[in-house]
Amino acid sequence: PRKERAHRAGGPLWPGPPPADQFRSAARLPRAGAGPHPRVDRRVAEPVIEGAMPDLGVTMHDIYKARQRIAAMATRTPVIHSLKLTERVGASVYLKAENLQRTGSFKIRGAANKMLSLADEEKARGVITVSSGNHGRAVAYIAQRLGINAVTCMSGRVPGNKLDAIKLLG
Repeated sequence: PRKERAHRAGGPLWPGPPPADQFRSAARLPRAGAGPHPRVDRRVAEPVIEGAMPDLGVTMHDIYKARQRIAAMATRTPVIHSLKLTERVGASVYLKAENLQRTGSFKIRGAANKMLSLADEEKARGVITVSSGNHGRAVAYIAQRLGINAVTCMSGRVPGNKLDAIKLLG
């Protein structure tokens, strides 16, 4: 089995440098359309995991279309500068306040994008999802707004408050 590890150089997740077989230096990665860049930070590491993520071919145009598609369903949330985290890590840290979404998380964006992309025939059949909370709540909310039948399959271990929040949406 493949071992995937979080890495933060010298931090509590992994003391010391990562093993050479798990990571390669970002300084050796080719830049698109350019040669090596002299200001590359050689301390940055990139995981080397065979077959980890396929190139899905998502373009900036695709992202723009998704943004337009979900505009009426997702709340535009603020980005807030965190002075405490900025001081702690020594770099500017901004937080996206997705907890202000109607469903309490960013999951509404993906659920809305997918369901708004369905053909009428697919919408008529309804949707099914498996979730332990936030995604299920987002699917239930968007399905309710679009008049699509939705089923959320949940584990018996899901906290009652998450289950109740989905049930309230129908």
